[in-house]
Amino acid sequence: MSEPVYKVFRVTGPVPFSAFDGAKHCTFAVPEPECPNIPEGEWYCTNSACVVRECVVSCKTYGEPLPEMWCPVCGETMKFEHWIGHETLVPVREG
Repeated sequence: MSEPVYKVFRVTGPVPFSAFDGAKHCTFAVPEPECPNIPEGEWYCTNSACVVRECVVSCKTYGEPLPEMWCPVCGETMKFEHWIGHETLVPVREG
C-alpha cells in the first residue's frame, strides 16, 4: 500500500465538510505572524530549574505592542523563539 500524498488546502469558495476527510493540520515556524493583530508564537523558559520549556501563546494585540512574556510556572521572563503558522493538508484524490 502506498503512502498518502497531501497538498495544502486553499479555500476558493464554499467547501463541503467531506473535503476535510483524512486532512491533517500542521504548525511550523514562520518569520512573521500571519495576522499581526492576533499573532501566535512560541516562547522558551530559560530557567533551568523550571519544568516548563516552551509555551505557545495566542495573543490579541490589535495595534498594541506585545508585552514581555512570563513563565506560567516560575514567573521568569521567557525568550521569544518564533512565530507559528498553520496549514491544513488534504489527501490528493486520484481521478
